[in-house]
Amino acid sequence: LKIKARDSAGNVGAEATLDFFIDTVVPGAPPSLTVSPSSPSRIRTPSFTWGDAVDPAPSSGIDSYQVSVDGAAFSDLGAVKQFAITSPLLDGSHSIKVHAVDRAGNVGADSTLAFIIDATPPTEPNNLQRTTSTNNSLPVFTWSASTDATSGVAGYDVRVDGGSLVAVTGPTFTVGTALSDGTHSVSVRARDAAGNTSAFVILAFVIDATPPTAPTNVQRTSPSVDTTPTFRWEPSSDALTGVAGYEVSIDGGSFVGVGQTLAYTVPFSQALAPGDHTFAVRAVDAADNRSGATSTAFVILPAEAVDIVLEP
Repeated sequence: LKIKARDSAGNVGAEATLDFFIDTVVPGAPPSLTVSPSSPSRIRTPSFTWGDAVDPAPSSGIDSYQVSVDGAAFSDLGAVKQFAITSPLLDGSHSIKVHAVDRAGNVGADSTLAFIIDATPPTEPNNLQRTTSTNNSLPVFTWSASTDATSGVAGYDVRVDGGSLVAVTGPTFTVGTALSDGTHSVSVRARDAAGNTSAFVILAFVIDATPPTAPTNVQRTSPSVDTTPTFRWEPSSDALTGVAGYEVSIDGGSFVGVGQTLAYTVPFSQALAPGDHTFAVRAVDAADNRSGATSTAFVILPAEAVDIVLEP
């Protein structure tokens, strides 16, 4: 625009010039809007960054950026492309909107980002238990699943005997390296998608893969003509879980449990015929380990083989 003055005498003054620009085109939405830490996050005061918004031709240029959190009024940030929340947010879903304003005052389209805040740990695992026998040195453990209302349970951390944490996704864990006999412990905690962890739940357990000692001093205590003989033995020992009982076998047959007794009498229904026989006994501990069998050979004599001496 050019302007010059003319007086009543016809004199023309110097020319004044003004350049001006018309811009009615709104800027584009700011690209690459991101939150840090990533969502879901247990940090209640996240920060945000974004890229340069484009102001299409005819362009007056980007003047500032404005942000709104959870539908609040937009706040002007100037030309910076970052924003940090200073008032801690509550657990739950949130959103942020960012738009650019150009020098002509045109307000651009919003970039919108939804994010989740979860600063509450999941519930503790419960019903932690071993599902394998005491004599299994690679035990398996299970537990009831934890819950997390906001970001969800992502997995569990397991530790055996104070060792390194092992991450698993479901409510089960198998020990990978054989454990030695003795007392051990397993600890389990839940972990949600935001990185919150519950308290540990701890279970103490015993591994006993060692059999008890074999019974000793096995002997028949009844007469040789007795077809339902009785046997006795000295007790076995077991250092960890203790001797739970004994099993006996006659003539190589199946072993039969007889409890914690130190004697066994062949029942009348299984009376033995005269001849050579064997008796074997082995110990069983509370972890179901079995000792080697201790055997003794014996003979059942016919009843008529016994001399009867009558005194006068």
